Amino acid sequence: VVMCNSAYILIDTLTISAATAAMTLCAPKKLLLPRRPPSSLLGSATVGSVISVQLVNTAFFALNLLLMTFDNGYVSWPAELTEGASWWLLADNWETTVIFSSMYLPFLASCAAFSIGSAFRRPLLRNGALVGTLSAFALLATLLLLLPPSAFSRAFHIASEQFNSPCPPSCYPQDGSVVAFATFDYAPPCDTCPVNYVWLRYQQPKPGGPGGAPSPAMSFGVRFRLWALTMLNCTTIVLWEAAQRGPVAVGLRRAVRAR
Repeated sequence: VVMCNSAYILIDTLTISAATAAMTLCAPKKLLLPRRPPSSLLGSATVGSVISVQLVNTAFFALNLLLMTFDNGYVSWPAELTEGASWWLLADNWETTVIFSSMYLPFLASCAAFSIGSAFRRPLLRNGALVGTLSAFALLATLLLLLPPSAFSRAFHIASEQFNSPCPPSCYPQDGSVVAFATFDYAPPCDTCPVNYVWLRYQQPKPGGPGGAPSPAMSFGVRFRLWALTMLNCTTIVLWEAAQRGPVAVGLRRAVRAR
């Protein structure tokens, strides 16, 4: 599966550019300390932060996948019917919605977590540009996941849309030949058939196709649980990073170095 172009444009062009610019506005504290901040990219604090955040993200991503697969309406994307060159067909499934949610919102949380500030930088909430930027993008992702299907959600191929919609057997070639998307007639009663060729081919009766059954859109309940679990992921990242910058963690690192 591959996320759609809109998701990549949102992440790589808009979010990264805006968040990076806003993070550069994190100013130092007005009263500087008599010691320098750590400068090594391989220091214990830096490496520990990166690895711990990745472990948390991986664990919650696995939980999100389990949430998806154990739902009664879930049908696995029929990858065996896809063509590698037709990458634009690979986004119409539940899996890409889970990937988008599990990756995008924690990315925003990581921007906040690594901008919290400590003994050397001003607190995160003093950087209004970064707080506003991350809040706006988080609201956008939340609306994409939780709102009913619309032109807005369809642009990002969110699974609130029923990709594997029902298609009457009479719409397929009666001679058993493989259905051709270029010549498929979407006139009634075939106007409900999937517009994605992979799902159209998936429902084609045997022997021309696998004879798969239609499947529902991802329900609001599943999408809400997915969003809630991902927000717990984000909260865990921020709290963990704040703890690593707190006085207890700093004191422990100093004690280890002093030995």
